[in-house]
Amino acid sequence: MKIGEILAAIDAFAPFATAQEWDNSGLLIGSPETAVTRALVCLDITDDAIAEAKRIGAELIVSHHPVIFHPLSSLTSELPAYRLVESGLSAIAAHTNLDVCDGGVGTCLAKTLGLTNIRESDEPFIKIGDLPSAMTANAFAAHCAKALGTAVRLHKGVEPITTVAVGGGSCGEFARAAETAGAEAFVSGEIRHHEYLGERLTLIEGGHYATEQPAIAPFAEVLKTACPSVEWSVYDIGEPYETVE
Repeated sequence: MKIGEILAAIDAFAPFATAQEWDNSGLLIGSPETAVTRALVCLDITDDAIAEAKRIGAELIVSHHPVIFHPLSSLTSELPAYRLVESGLSAIAAHTNLDVCDGGVGTCLAKTLGLTNIRESDEPFIKIGDLPSAMTANAFAAHCAKALGTAVRLHKGVEPITTVAVGGGSCGEFARAAETAGAEAFVSGEIRHHEYLGERLTLIEGGHYATEQPAIAPFAEVLKTACPSVEWSVYDIGEPYETVE
């Protein structure tokens, strides 16, 4: 299968036209005409991800975060993009288009948290869902920590909580949109200080990695179904930092 066909399969699931103007999704390294027999799916293209792709004999890495985001003024050996080209590896990014699509980052985060009746809000980055039963803010924070497998930060606001809004990664700016959608709590990867201040909602900050990694394996399953002639592998880059107390 050619890379151009894989791009078309991704576009059918998470249309590239829905990516934000500031984003850099799509084919970032390689040619649409390149044939692919093995491919790696991951959150970020790190040195370890490149090493894994080479180990399994992949020709392509499909990542969520773009390996080239800001314009490059040089292409030197310490950059992952250089090492991809050096290794003959192509790269596709499905970034904000995967964030907003049905079955993408928001949907997978909502499912990881056990939410039901998952639906969209007026803000495409935000998905809404319901808890099976009402929870206090503290109980919901503990639930999120267990579901995400990481420590979380809690801003205690409205409770009890029955309706939850989620936005993986850096979606703290959409807390007001979550409130407008009728949620009592909002879960995101990163919430900035000023976004906590004065907020009525219960806010849960779970970390960028922990709130987006749950989408990688389901995305790979979509690609396996759409592109069965390619051998797809999932690589978990792991949490990039530790919490020290």
